[in-house]
Amino acid sequence: MARRIAGYLIDGPEEIEASWLQGKQRIGVTAGASAPEILVQRVVDRISHLAGAEVSQAIGVEERFISIAKRTRLARRVTGGRKRASSLNLASIDDLNGPNFESWLPAYAMVFTARRLIFSRGWLDTILPKRKRGWLMKRSSGFTLMELMIVVAIVVLLAAIALPSYQSYVVRAHRAAAKAQMLEIAAREQQYFLANRAYGDLSAIGFSIPPDVSARYTCSATPGTLAVPSYSISCVPVATTTQSGDGTLTLDNLGNKGPVGKW
Repeated sequence: MARRIAGYLIDGPEEIEASWLQGKQRIGVTAGASAPEILVQRVVDRISHLAGAEVSQAIGVEERFISIAKRTRLARRVTGGRKRASSLNLASIDDLNGPNFESWLPAYAMVFTARRLIFSRGWLDTILPKRKRGWLMKRSSGFTLMELMIVVAIVVLLAAIALPSYQSYVVRAHRAAAKAQMLEIAAREQQYFLANRAYGDLSAIGFSIPPDVSARYTCSATPGTLAVPSYSISCVPVATTTQSGDGTLTLDNLGNKGPVGKW
């Protein structure tokens, strides 16, 4: 009578439960040829951590990995794609009752495979015969002209929507930097006025415009010519920049700001 061996088909170490390992003398781990080695090592480390087991590699294990993985995939297909093989009556499935299978895993088996293993040559032959793969091979050779045109249309549409929005954002960001400098000039004018009872230009108050602002705006501070001290600050956009159509920013000693809608 064939001995029934518990087996689990997992996609990663996080799916291993500690209850699976209780009372087990030996634990076998198999993986398909396409499974990443680092993923297999993580599974082994997880089992070693949970069970406190000593890890050793069996001779000829690579050949048996492929054989067991294929038979386990067939078992999943027979049972409607169940993830864990432990819910199956393994003794009732002929493909899983061979002598090699039972002798290699005398007490317990844990079967591991990666999802992309199904796309290897052997697995593709198993689930999709060559005579039915013609459309798959044709579709994998490239793109049709219609598909290419659809992609181009989508890219153009996204660019038409995103580019103006981005340009508007850039203009607002540079304008905000210029306004911050104008407020700084106004504060410096007040300090200068307290010391000299008059307002001065940028050189008189010792203020210089940062390069990132002066590259896009020409800023100046002009003292008033009337008996009552006053000043006017203006930042004129440089014609060759993105700020050229944004308008001249103004600020005076009374706090009047222009143009309307830019502050």
